[in-house]
Amino acid sequence: MIFFAEMQFELLLVYFKCEGTFTESKISTGTGIHDSTRSENVLVRSSITPWVIVARVVSSTFAASGMKNLEYPRHILEMHKSERDLSEIRDDVISFLKDRESIASITSSRDLENTSNIYAINQQSRAMPMSEQGQLAQDENAAGYLRHEDKDAVE
Repeated sequence: MIFFAEMQFELLLVYFKCEGTFTESKISTGTGIHDSTRSENVLVRSSITPWVIVARVVSSTFAASGMKNLEYPRHILEMHKSERDLSEIRDDVISFLKDRESIASITSSRDLENTSNIYAINQQSRAMPMSEQGQLAQDENAAGYLRHEDKDAVE
């Protein structure tokens, strides 16, 4: 007994092509002699041109009993544009591109706040009042005296 039937499929056909360029550069901050924090980031900038074509396709193939069950050629019967699916894909790509994190450049008020905090920490670590400098010199002299006294005690 031979079984022979026609099978129809509905599928989403997506053609996506993306062309563009990108540049990569390294940005280092906090490399001064008195800086307390350091950050090195790789900055990648890109320019892309995407092409997306979306269609709903109805196709048909034949099924038979035996080893070549659904391996016959598939024939396209109908093809319709799919604005809804295109809109969903477009929204996903745009949200992905907008959601990327920009580390090395200041693009938001949060980036500006973080940068100003690092700057304030570096300024505070550099600034030492005169009274502390005098105390530091006295402490160094006392430490030298103790070291010298320890040498005399050993001899």
